[in-house]
Amino acid sequence: MLKITYKILNRVLYSGKFGDVKLRRELIQLLPKTPINYCDIGGFDGSFYQFLQKELNIKQGIIFEPQEKYFQLLKNKFEKNAAVSVYPYAVSDLPGELDFYENALPATSSLLPADEQLLGKEIDISGTKRSVQVVTLDSMNVLAGEPLGLMKLDIQGAELHALTGAINTLQRTEYIWIEVSFKPLYKGSPVFDDIVSFLESQQFIMINILPGFKSVEGELLQADVLFKKRGI
Repeated sequence: MLKITYKILNRVLYSGKFGDVKLRRELIQLLPKTPINYCDIGGFDGSFYQFLQKELNIKQGIIFEPQEKYFQLLKNKFEKNAAVSVYPYAVSDLPGELDFYENALPATSSLLPADEQLLGKEIDISGTKRSVQVVTLDSMNVLAGEPLGLMKLDIQGAELHALTGAINTLQRTEYIWIEVSFKPLYKGSPVFDDIVSFLESQQFIMINILPGFKSVEGELLQADVLFKKRGI
């Protein structure tokens, strides 16, 4: 219980999701003010989407969330908004079915099992495992091939897998808001340098970073990073 409590408090204080809105707005000020299409991978409870709706001019939105409880919450939340589409899929590099690890703290659930020695040291990672349908962004032809103003990824260590399955989608993407880890908190997960290297190969540059999850000792373990397509 203490581990879970610590994680929740840490998330509030450092992630910008509920707490440091000022820092989050520093990133938002760098985004285009014209109407944009938006793709949210790991929509969770929809609070991030709703925050962006207030700050940006979102023309069309698409949200992916494989956790049944939160998919239903998103469907109910956006059912009267014809500009928002919600899908109950996980996003990765190949379509099919994969195990999904639903942890005691839902925000830490992932396609990848948590590392007991790293993430397990900080929070309670107990939970259940179930099979989920997996898609790639390219196979979904996200937003019918239109320009994508912003793609956000927060899928707990599986971000690079999702990006690898989005090579065509990335060609028409302008900005990427992505959670990165400085240590492999999930088994087989990439770290910060891997994400930067891949996105640079796709002609993206890093333009800002927002501190996120920290360990009990204060070590920065995760951050939100904003990338933009070179030349924009």
